[in-house]
Amino acid sequence: MKRKNLPIARIKMSLLIIFLFASATACSANKNSTLLSSKKEAVEKCTGWANQGTTMSFERELSYLEKEKEFELNNPKPEGSISLRSSKIFGNLVVDRDLLDWFKDRENYTDTIIKVKEEFGSRFCKVDDRRNQTLGYENQAIKDGSYKDEEGRKGEPLIVKHFRF
Repeated sequence: MKRKNLPIARIKMSLLIIFLFASATACSANKNSTLLSSKKEAVEKCTGWANQGTTMSFERELSYLEKEKEFELNNPKPEGSISLRSSKIFGNLVVDRDLLDWFKDRENYTDTIIKVKEEFGSRFCKVDDRRNQTLGYENQAIKDGSYKDEEGRKGEPLIVKHFRF
């Protein structure tokens, strides 16, 4: 009786070995997925991969709000005040001279054309803690040089790498 069960055990063992081999082959065949020992290592590997991507730069004009914010950052608003003197109808507006000059300077600054050069890469990484992975994104339009700072010409970043931890 023991001899009759022996071939079944061998068949089961053979099937198990075949299944394990197939699983290992399938996992190693996926070149877009890497299993790493820690989150830190996954972020480091992804960052290294991202730094190997294509870099591009272009010049663009600052928006009104960007210019306003930059002006206010470099030129703090003076401590002056704005007040109304009472009168029967509207009153007179009284503005501190320094404050008035500051508002005029800010208006002049925001009316000028200011261009900035921006540089960015085709690849970037994002950690997905819920799935224990760092995702590697790539924008094909930046990679192949067809990117334009216009609606519909910026490309779409897609997930192309998984750094699992």
